[in-house]
Amino acid sequence: MDPKRELSSVDLGALVTELNRYEGAKVDKAYRYDDDLVRLKLRDFDRGRVELMIEVGDVKRAHVADAEHVADAPGRPPNFAKMLRNRLSGADFVGVEQYEFDRILTFEFERDDENTTLVAELFGQGNVAVLDETGAVVGALETVRLKSRTVAPGAQYEYPASRLNPLDVSFGGFERHMRESDSDVVRTLATQLNLGGLYAEEVCTRAGVEKETPIAEVTDDQLRALHDALADIAERLRSGDVDPRVYEEVLDGD
Repeated sequence: MDPKRELSSVDLGALVTELNRYEGAKVDKAYRYDDDLVRLKLRDFDRGRVELMIEVGDVKRAHVADAEHVADAPGRPPNFAKMLRNRLSGADFVGVEQYEFDRILTFEFERDDENTTLVAELFGQGNVAVLDETGAVVGALETVRLKSRTVAPGAQYEYPASRLNPLDVSFGGFERHMRESDSDVVRTLATQLNLGGLYAEEVCTRAGVEKETPIAEVTDDQLRALHDALADIAERLRSGDVDPRVYEEVLDGD
């Protein structure tokens, strides 16, 4: 079993609810490790020390880590870390949101003299961009200059093109996208509805619909059941009603 190396858009929906529980924590210090890990050390009134880690390398994720499992800080902070400390030291964490249905998190911080947004791009090559109150890029781990978007100091930050969000699409929109497909149910959910394979199969199971059913053979009642399953997942993500598990692979002889 290969370890999970990236978070899906659905995963991020659950993560946002979890991380927002640290609203009000104050930033003590910021660190950068190598080229792809940003660490923010915060103080939470109820929980004490909180270590927020944002990884954008081969492993792409954001999470809170136990202080005992955090590596010692690099000896000399690079310029990116210095800039973060200058803007974030003493700032309050006011919340995090997922951008549209993309693998992008926006962390908001407020301070008397200035507010700062951290944008964590957990897709593709990965990136972390720091924005001022106007949305202009103050700095980024990687400068991006493409025809479709730019992420560079001094420029307005540009998000990728929006994707359909299957967790808030109306039944009419859901039905239209499904009926336009010439594939089967699970592949359509995975690609046209942007769910990915794992959650597409989960939706089929919850709805009681055979995943390999051709779209041309799907009934209106089955489409309604699929949409209801999506709505239920969306509500559980918003409320934080999730039941996380850790699975371990047991090899023969262990």
